[in-house]
Amino acid sequence: MVARVIGWSAWLPGARGEQALRERLRSGEPSFERLPELRWSWEVFEPEMPPGHARCERGATLGEPEVDWRSLKLPPLSVARMHAMEKVALEVMASALRDAGVEPRGPMGERVRVYLAATTLGPDPRTDHGRRIRRHELARPVAEALRAHAPERAEEVSDYVDSLFNLLAPPVEPDSMMSSASILAGRICNLWDLRGGHVAIDGSTASSLAAIEAAMEDLADGACDVALVAAVSPMLTPSGMLALAHRGLLGADSPRPFAADSQGALLGEGAVALVLDRGAVERGAVPDARTRGWIEAVAGATLPRRGRRRLRDAVAHACSAAFELAGVPAEEAAFVASRASGMASVERDEGAALADVFGSAAREGGLPLACHAAIFGHLGPASGLAATLDALMALEAGSLHAPPLSPSPLGGAAREDLPPGLRVGATDLALPPDARAGVSDAGLAGRAYHAVVSAPGAHPSPSQPPPSTGPRIEAADRPEPLAITGLGLVAPGADDVDAFWQNVLQRVESIGDLPASRWDVDSFIGASEELGAILKTRLAAPVKLPEPDPARFRLSPAALGEVDPAVLLSMVSAEQAIEDAGGVEGWSRSRVAVTAGQLSLRWAEAELEKRALFAGHVALVAQAMRESDFDEAQVQAVVGAARAAFSGPRYGGHALGARTSLECAAHVARFWGLTGPVLSVDAACASSMAAIERSARKLARREVDAAVAIGVAFNLLPEYYIVLSILGALSPRGAPPFHLGADGFVPGEGAAAVVLERLSDAQARGARVHAVIRGIGVSSDGAGLSIFAPNSEGEQRAIRRALALGGWSPREVDLVEAHGTGTRLGDETEIHSYAATYGDRDPTTPLTVGTVKSQVGHLSSAAGMVGIVKTALAVREGVLPPTLGEDPSPELMAGPLRLPAHARGWVMPEGKMRRAGVSAFGLGGINYHVLLEEAPTPAADRSERARGLPQARLPARDPLADRFEVELTSVSLGARTPRAPVAGHTVWILPDDGGLWRAVGAALEQRHARVVVLGSEPDAASPADGIVDLSTFGVRGPEGLHQRASEATRRALRTLRPVYERFTRARPAGAFYVAVTSLGGDLGLGGAGEGDLAGAALLGLAKGLKQELPASLCRGVDFDPHEDPETVAEVVVRELEDGNDQLEVAWAGRRLVPRLRRLPLGEDAPRRAVEPDDVVVVSGGGRGVVFECATALARLGARVVVTGRTPLPAADAPFLQLDDEAFEAFGREHMLARRREDPSASPRRLRAEIAALEKQRELHENLQRAVADDLPLEYAECDVTDRGAVDALFADVRARLGPITGLAHGAMVQWSTLASRKEPAKVDATLAVKGAALANLLDATREDPLKIVLGFGSGAGRFGNRGQADYCAANALMAAMIASAGRVDRRGARFVTVDWTAWDSVGAAVEDPDLKELLRSTGITSISVEEGLYWFLREWTAGASSEVVVFEERMLHDWPFLGRQAEHDESGALEVDDLGRPFVEGAWPLVDQVLEREPGRVVIERRLEAERDAFIEQHRLHGVPILPATFGCELLAEVAALCVPGMEVEAAYDVRIQTPAKLFRERPLVLRARAVVEADGAQDALVRSESRSRLTLHGRHLEERVHHAARFRLRLRGSAVVEPRVIEELEGTAKARSFFHMARAPVTLGPLYSRGEWIQVRDRVIVGRIRAPRQRDVSDRTSFPLFQVDPLMMDTAFQIAANWDGLGQGCVSIPYGLERLRMGRPRRRGEGARVRAEVTRVDDPDVYYDIDVASDDGELLMEIRGLHLRRITEGE
Repeated sequence: MVARVIGWSAWLPGARGEQALRERLRSGEPSFERLPELRWSWEVFEPEMPPGHARCERGATLGEPEVDWRSLKLPPLSVARMHAMEKVALEVMASALRDAGVEPRGPMGERVRVYLAATTLGPDPRTDHGRRIRRHELARPVAEALRAHAPERAEEVSDYVDSLFNLLAPPVEPDSMMSSASILAGRICNLWDLRGGHVAIDGSTASSLAAIEAAMEDLADGACDVALVAAVSPMLTPSGMLALAHRGLLGADSPRPFAADSQGALLGEGAVALVLDRGAVERGAVPDARTRGWIEAVAGATLPRRGRRRLRDAVAHACSAAFELAGVPAEEAAFVASRASGMASVERDEGAALADVFGSAAREGGLPLACHAAIFGHLGPASGLAATLDALMALEAGSLHAPPLSPSPLGGAAREDLPPGLRVGATDLALPPDARAGVSDAGLAGRAYHAVVSAPGAHPSPSQPPPSTGPRIEAADRPEPLAITGLGLVAPGADDVDAFWQNVLQRVESIGDLPASRWDVDSFIGASEELGAILKTRLAAPVKLPEPDPARFRLSPAALGEVDPAVLLSMVSAEQAIEDAGGVEGWSRSRVAVTAGQLSLRWAEAELEKRALFAGHVALVAQAMRESDFDEAQVQAVVGAARAAFSGPRYGGHALGARTSLECAAHVARFWGLTGPVLSVDAACASSMAAIERSARKLARREVDAAVAIGVAFNLLPEYYIVLSILGALSPRGAPPFHLGADGFVPGEGAAAVVLERLSDAQARGARVHAVIRGIGVSSDGAGLSIFAPNSEGEQRAIRRALALGGWSPREVDLVEAHGTGTRLGDETEIHSYAATYGDRDPTTPLTVGTVKSQVGHLSSAAGMVGIVKTALAVREGVLPPTLGEDPSPELMAGPLRLPAHARGWVMPEGKMRRAGVSAFGLGGINYHVLLEEAPTPAADRSERARGLPQARLPARDPLADRFEVELTSVSLGARTPRAPVAGHTVWILPDDGGLWRAVGAALEQRHARVVVLGSEPDAASPADGIVDLSTFGVRGPEGLHQRASEATRRALRTLRPVYERFTRARPAGAFYVAVTSLGGDLGLGGAGEGDLAGAALLGLAKGLKQELPASLCRGVDFDPHEDPETVAEVVVRELEDGNDQLEVAWAGRRLVPRLRRLPLGEDAPRRAVEPDDVVVVSGGGRGVVFECATALARLGARVVVTGRTPLPAADAPFLQLDDEAFEAFGREHMLARRREDPSASPRRLRAEIAALEKQRELHENLQRAVADDLPLEYAECDVTDRGAVDALFADVRARLGPITGLAHGAMVQWSTLASRKEPAKVDATLAVKGAALANLLDATREDPLKIVLGFGSGAGRFGNRGQADYCAANALMAAMIASAGRVDRRGARFVTVDWTAWDSVGAAVEDPDLKELLRSTGITSISVEEGLYWFLREWTAGASSEVVVFEERMLHDWPFLGRQAEHDESGALEVDDLGRPFVEGAWPLVDQVLEREPGRVVIERRLEAERDAFIEQHRLHGVPILPATFGCELLAEVAALCVPGMEVEAAYDVRIQTPAKLFRERPLVLRARAVVEADGAQDALVRSESRSRLTLHGRHLEERVHHAARFRLRLRGSAVVEPRVIEELEGTAKARSFFHMARAPVTLGPLYSRGEWIQVRDRVIVGRIRAPRQRDVSDRTSFPLFQVDPLMMDTAFQIAANWDGLGQGCVSIPYGLERLRMGRPRRRGEGARVRAEVTRVDDPDVYYDIDVASDDGELLMEIRGLHLRRITEGE
């Protein structure tokens, strides 16, 4: 492709603008001047320069460049604080765009890209803040020298130096901080609203032509239509001078390119820009553009690793390749413009190579070589673009004029050092209108480039412009997919990819404190109040650097000592990736590219700059001493001593390489002998992605066969860290991105690399493919508020471009690895971007959003590559990886995005591929989004890999609910005193058919009750105080079940109606409704056997009534139908008189009550995979919860038929396409029109018509979703209460799809109203949809090979709910019917009812406003659709129980008459059953069983198991699980509270750990704890507790050991008062990570105990913050433990205190006891806390502390006095 040049500009020394440049080139006047002493002085900056090096004093500078802030439309103060070269480059780029006719914020912005060639801008003395930031480092050696050589006046001199320093050193200000080439490119995009993308290209001194090559590639491939290519030199600084000088390349006099006697180069400053076009002019997009020349081709060649002709061969190869690409012979070149600058050793080879290519052409006088370096000096990375502009201007002008070489300093004329056929110097050459020229860019880069350029007349304008690649991309335009065949990584906490992946899956956080080996935060803060106020954190994520092994890296020991650590990290990660890809033997080494992405902020360069800063500081000291009248001897003594004391690298041959990021890629290429393209790119934090894009471009153009792309960051420098602190980008707390409290990021280090190949090539050679790249989207933000602020439009643009290139729908992407900086604005913007681009998706498949920054910090230029590695592993392994953090931002969770808390299986249906996106967004407004897909795999292999994986995908966050199974436990009434005698009560009996009513009536009359046996109607003359319903008791078969259940329910409600108000006013237990049933004495949990299943409806009815009539006794009592009538009567009367609130009681020779046991499905649970040949019928599934479940089954491949009563709407129905607002308007218009048609139509009827249309609309939308996702799901209109309709439907399904293998019964209706207002017809309908419909479904599938029948139950059926008595009855009936069917089934199918809590965005709880308000007022928790689907699929594919309850464990504590609230005697609530087991395990989380209980004394037992109890498994000493002291205290507190019912712990005294409780060899340990009441009052009590275990040997009990002991003061439960206690942060003290954040030998702590968010230490005071403890993870016995002393919070408070020893002494301490613990108010759920600890005594090895723990809002939670910690060592 030929690119049209349509604009240019330049600003070089003495030549600002095109006209001045032409004049300077024609005159040949050099621009060199003696450098001012502030810029350069040998005596100051390198007084000990080795002999033999030229002592240069001159350079070509731009002075103090000023630009017009108005023309740039920038605030004047911002321009004033800009880096000088930034101002120059901005003006040049703006001028070039104007010259090209590209106006600011014009229509072309979308299709313009910016390429900026640069290596480093260098420090600008006017704005560089490094001098002030490193002030203490610079001053320390000077202070020592002054104290040694001028002690009497040392302070005086220091004060004077400080005053001079403050005058000269620029302040630390945000406006002057962020200067880099990438950000500079972003500035022009912001000013001109250019949105096509931007990147900085670093090819060392050959950067210019590397940038042109990149632009040409993108233009040719349609990535842009216009390219702005600019280049900027570094500022002329001491470091730049010394870097060349120490290589012997710096001259002392004017440079003489290609001259035999040239002494070297002189440095110059400047910037150049070209604007290139690909068809925009022909399309009229740039109407004012003119053709100023053409660039026909650019080619490069990498120097081979060995050989005498390395540079010569590379230059020749690049030159020949360029003319070959241009399609013209080299002989057509009229001249060659070279960036040669007088470096004789380099230019000798360049000249020989050019002669090899051009020398054979017969030209009079030889081929002219044009060089501008004799005028402007060596412009570094801008030299090549300046040479290109020289050539283009000459071609446009039609003449080449070059001045003669300057005279030789040795006398006489300058002598050329060129082979025959070439000439340099004086030239005056006329050029034809179609002339061509070459441009040679070779030198110090390790890679040579050559370009072919031509005059405007060389090419006519094409008649047809090439198409512009806009948002629509046809399949033929999509790039060939790229395979990732190699992965490598060195990241915080991981030296390789395997370790990294394990850390990701195990949620390991590798963030700690900034190590002193990088720089000492304390010394910086201590030396500077200014920095102390700025630095609020010391958090960082450093890496372990590889050992500097010369043999491994093939570098000399000296070179290893000088090389930037980023180079070593790049080499290690690339080595891993290349070896993972199978090594380089399969490729031609000349066809492998290496591209590194790295910020232009380099460790080695900064260390050298520090030496230059120090030299300047020493000069300031010398000035101060001289002005203070010190004699010169003293001055020299101090200066000499200070220089000797200063530590840091010295300038040497490596210094030149330290000023370019190309070193990383070049070292990798040299190590492997790769001679393909080598490049470095900078796109700020998206640099990794830019490296991938450039690699992909080379592969797509088939220039290479493989590419190594690297992202590397090693830049935890003070300048970087402190700048980010000032900008507010760093997190003081390390809070994860996208979470509440996220306040910035933690900077990190590392490197990652991938090997890329074309997918077809990788498959052909049989390579393992980790993932496939399908699209790379890039954009610049363009115009916006600031280049430092995120821009959602820019982010969205990159995402949409990637999706367009990949040809993907957003709904096909399941996972996005986000950029996730953790800044509030950044997170909010990114969330909005994903919602806007990926948000239109099925609620059953929310987008999983993760970010590895939560685990390894922000690795700046390596961040994107680390994200690529993580995501490639995720798509390869079929795992949705977790992201750290527990409190996701509500903005994130409110939409279709989910932040994963756990690793989850990622199983796709047959024919679908795992697809993901990876984002990286960079400062300066650059955005990248890369699409990854799993590698194509044969179907058999995919099936094998998916086999055994759970098909129920974990919800992204911790499930809110838990899985409970219902079991019966024995709770005898014993000798309780009746609290509700029936004497004097009037009792109505609804009689049975078998005569039981006589026995019950007799028993009641014996207790002096008045008994009325009812007929068909209540006895109005005798108002009842109680009702005993015996109507369903007896032996009955299944015939007529539905009619009996409906009749019994209606009759019960009819009987209750006249006394309902009386019951509402009754005293506690003064009224009752008791249903006596015959389900088998087990409440129907095992199937009813011979009993009447209709009784199940009355059991449910009773539970619903209890919620409406809380003071009344409402209960079901179940028996075997053959139970003795007198026994039944006696049990019933005892239940009536006991007065407890138990909802259900079973009698099977003893009294049994339901107990809900948390029982997650383990790996050993029976499994049923969803298979493609499964046929599932789902009733009631057209809308809401049930449809989402049906969709989930279809996504797993089952063929699903959904039934419902809603008719399918006509396809052209006008209301189907309306949005919600328009549908509301339609409804209003419809009602008005119907009223006009039928004035008698009631509003209620009209609303019902609209509701019917709304149901049709929702059904249509749901089915359209299924069609869009190509799901095997269909809908059939069918009333499942109609047996004939069911039979017809099932016959049709079998004929078309095959036998039915699964039934899901989700049909339901319900009307929420009080029991006294229930309408009989609605009661019948409610029970029919659950009961009669289920009977129809079961009968119709009697011959089908069913695997599972699942009923959609409700928490209302299990617990009861106000206003839903009939719905409770219907659900209880369904559950009993399913259990009974399972009891007699012989097909091996599972029959299960799932009792659901509410779902938060679908279902009846959302649609019915009355029910929604009811659930809100009663505190029922709603789960997400995602979580609901997880629980549904878990039960569908695993498990064996007949009834499962899914709800939040909290409800066991809060729901009325549930759990321990149901049973109570005269002393209060009963906490345990007859076996001593707690009714609710979470109420007593450390109590397994009460062994002994008598007034004032309790003995309990607790079996500690590491496998089940995370609180002990994650707490180890010397690798042995050990009970934490705080949990030992909790155990004692719980047994103390059990001693005095109704009380809780207020304080603990004399807590002692006498013997640690350890689990040797991981064996369980059984503890027994005893509590004895010492004093008991009405308001408080005093209790003494201790825990013991038996020491055994060979099975023999030897002795009992006391582990923990304490005394407790108890208070009435819930009587805590709020006490103010404010804990302030320590001002001026940086926040650190807890010393115990990661394992500290010999103590190992797991995530439960890593809750310290940050700490501050000053003197003997420690302040810190605790993240809310993860109490749901304490043990698998409970997810909602009710602790007495908050042991997790207490343990973290201990850790925070121990940081005084840990950070100060490096000591690990463990608790031995405490004097006093006082509990404040209870900590709220999800609440963190602040801690203040103070050291009160040190008696080595013992340290004592006082601790306060308070809430963030300043309320006391816990007060600890006399905490005793003991220091221990590894061997103790």
